[in-house]
Amino acid sequence: MNDRQAPTHLALVDLTTLVGDETYPFIVGNSGLVGYGHQDKTAFVAEARRYAAAASDMFWCQELDSGRSGEDEVVHRYAHLDEDHEGGFYHPTDRDDPRAFPITVL
Repeated sequence: MNDRQAPTHLALVDLTTLVGDETYPFIVGNSGLVGYGHQDKTAFVAEARRYAAAASDMFWCQELDSGRSGEDEVVHRYAHLDEDHEGGFYHPTDRDDPRAFPITVL
């Protein structure tokens, strides 16, 4: 994780997924699995596998089992929130953007 603090409005956005009683450190979105911070790539993939099995998410089960989605596919990026969009929709940005916060994407 870098030295940036999360923007205060980020607290309004939950970047975790709940399946049963288990919480996973990412959301499942159109652009893949997205988690807050620059997470360890090996741990991120391990959590993705755990999520896919618990949620019976066939897409992610196939992606992870086939080897198409693994540590080599995990990337660290930066994003900012679109404050006008309900639900805290985020947009990719670069590290120098003062609104930027780190994300991990698979």
